[in-house]
Amino acid sequence: MLPTCTVSFIANAGKARIRGGELEIAGNPFAEVPLSVQFGLGYTDGVLRDPGLLAQAPNSRLSQVPEWTGTLSGYYEIPMTNRISLFAAADYSYTGSVSLSDGGGGFIQRQPFNLVNGNIGIRFGRAQLLLYGKNLLDKRLNFGDQPASGFERQQLLDDGSYQRLPRAVVSRPRQLGLQYELSF
Repeated sequence: MLPTCTVSFIANAGKARIRGGELEIAGNPFAEVPLSVQFGLGYTDGVLRDPGLLAQAPNSRLSQVPEWTGTLSGYYEIPMTNRISLFAAADYSYTGSVSLSDGGGGFIQRQPFNLVNGNIGIRFGRAQLLLYGKNLLDKRLNFGDQPASGFERQQLLDDGSYQRLPRAVVSRPRQLGLQYELSF
């Protein structure tokens, strides 16, 4: 029996197949309104045909590959004077559920999630001042429990064995801010 160690092993899958498509539409829906809109929808069918050395069943969905994704964004800008404009922008994105490694040879299912960002500001000459919000729904996502660079955090237990400590990588929390930009 080998002693407990922190050496990890990374291997590629034997064979995978990915099929899918994207639809993107962009334009100005109203001729007299300074509004531009973009819409995107994506479908991906990712299947692990031959797992090779991976501990995953053949013909199962690829981990970390959502079946459906979607985006919707809009941008509105109106001149207030000949040098000053008011603008607003917002975007929404959807990512379907995915399986993620639990770090112990198994998988967990992450539920679908939605992200919303937005900003409003004024543009004057080569400068702009804007108030922004990112991740307005404050979604905290676990992007997986993969050890960084092959090193795992472990804790020595009283019986001399080691317990693996989870490494939950999460997205940034809600951010609100004020930003000034100057273009040269």
